Amino acid sequence: MQKRIISTSKPTSQVKRQTKNYPWMEAFEQGKKAFAETQYKDAIHHFSSAITLNNSNNITLIDCRAAAYEKDGNLVKGLEDAMTMIKTSPTQSKGYLRAGKLFSLQERYAKALAIYNRALNKVDESDPRFKQLSEMKKTVVQQYKKQKQAPIDFIHILPFDMVAHIFELLSFERRIQCMAVSRSWRTMLKSWSGMWREIDFSSTTQKASTYALKQYMSYVNGRYVRKFKMTGNRNRTNKMLQLLIDRDCHYIECLAFIECELQLDLFLRTLRLMGRHLHYLQLTDTGIPFSALSEILKTCPTITRLVYQDEAPTGDLHNFDQPLALTHLELSFTSTRVIDYSTLKDILSYCPQLSHLSLYPSYGDPIFSLVCQSCPQLTSLRFQQYHVGWDEDIIATRLSLLSKNQLQCGISELVFPTFCEISDDALISVIEANYKTLKTLDIRGCVRLTTRTTNQLSIMETLPQLREIYLENSAGFSEQSLCGIIDKAKESLEVVYLQSVISASNAVLSAFGNGEKTALKKLNISNCPKVTGAGLRQLVDNVKSLQLLVLNNCNNINQDAVNYARDKLGRHGVECRYATYK
Repeated sequence: MQKRIISTSKPTSQVKRQTKNYPWMEAFEQGKKAFAETQYKDAIHHFSSAITLNNSNNITLIDCRAAAYEKDGNLVKGLEDAMTMIKTSPTQSKGYLRAGKLFSLQERYAKALAIYNRALNKVDESDPRFKQLSEMKKTVVQQYKKQKQAPIDFIHILPFDMVAHIFELLSFERRIQCMAVSRSWRTMLKSWSGMWREIDFSSTTQKASTYALKQYMSYVNGRYVRKFKMTGNRNRTNKMLQLLIDRDCHYIECLAFIECELQLDLFLRTLRLMGRHLHYLQLTDTGIPFSALSEILKTCPTITRLVYQDEAPTGDLHNFDQPLALTHLELSFTSTRVIDYSTLKDILSYCPQLSHLSLYPSYGDPIFSLVCQSCPQLTSLRFQQYHVGWDEDIIATRLSLLSKNQLQCGISELVFPTFCEISDDALISVIEANYKTLKTLDIRGCVRLTTRTTNQLSIMETLPQLREIYLENSAGFSEQSLCGIIDKAKESLEVVYLQSVISASNAVLSAFGNGEKTALKKLNISNCPKVTGAGLRQLVDNVKSLQLLVLNNCNNINQDAVNYARDKLGRHGVECRYATYK
């Protein structure tokens, strides 16, 4: 356009005479001057005034304004002017050239190719720009072919909110891998705050070098980090603690260190940075002594979920100045040493809001009774070794769990999956006091139980909320007591685990009754020799809600009955393995 303006320039005196006779010429000259000075918004204004004063569809004026729109980045308005030029003068090349260029800038090569084909049919070959039309068509054809062959990158097509939501569904490890896909993905993920919201340097990222981890942390904006998890050796872990301090990550709410040795002084310095924002802390085999928990909880008084797993309790806890905010507590030790009665009593006395407690190794009746008496808000009690996943959705569920516990008074989970010396009297007293709220009962590790417990469960009036029950190798359950328990809880019972329970038979399966009143979804009757194919067929026909059936080593169930169950539940709905049938 600039070349065209220069070539049509006239002597100053001649221009002044024309501007007096034609008012639109003055606006046109001002537009050309603004365009030459890269003042494109002013040029658009002057060209629009010239078009209005001219009162005619002068395609030169419209083309000048379209060029100004193009330089200003408003391609849509430029296209509107280009299509007006084509409509006004369909046999001239100016409108086609402008429209084709603007479509190409938008990477809409199919539209640009259609414009050039139309131009070659409408414009006469004597037009001085006809050859340019042919050359532009060839260029667009090549670009169109490249576009069709190139893979579609969704981050260039979808809105940013949708792209961010897609990456939110991936784990931190997968996001790190996505950074190596392309430069555009790396740039987007580095600048996206959600990338560093939950940092997890474990699993395969554990193999990354210290230099690589430092590089990742150099991209981090500390105010966005809410969760940090680390697994590794001492040197790398302590360097990461220093990086957390350097990057000013003081808004972390969930912090976990697994199988790594922490330097106590540096760790306490990191906790002081987080202060009252930290709500979840997991220390698994970190070398932090048990006695240091007192100072840790004083430094971060807002911690509501604490997981401490180590070889043995070392040192004694000092008394706390005020009640703790703990609602979830797990104390697990790999050695045979356990917390003594007085220490645990002191800890529980400072945890009035405790609702979830997990202890290991196994404890007997004194500890069991102490826990039930000292924790009036307790809803979950577990004697197990592994971590139960309290760090999941801590930010979203913290308030909802507290409000739920205020409304629900009573234990909903009793879980003893490993060896535990709890007597009939202790267990029966807790179940009788909480039978209205009990949802999960796992007594696979209670080896001292006798028929007293099972008989008491079977004669209870009702178990209105019992959803899951787990039994294994239990000789204390008779066929009659199992039928009684199932009959009272079948409307809410969803998971039943009866592995190696000798008394489990066809009569027990028939106790689930009509499918309209049964909520059963998963059933495990592995190693139950009294169950036969007839009982299995009856169960599958009656219980419509059943989704998963485990029948490993049930020698009295023939292959036809197993195939019948698979036809009803689907191939993945039945798990059955025999020594001679696979």
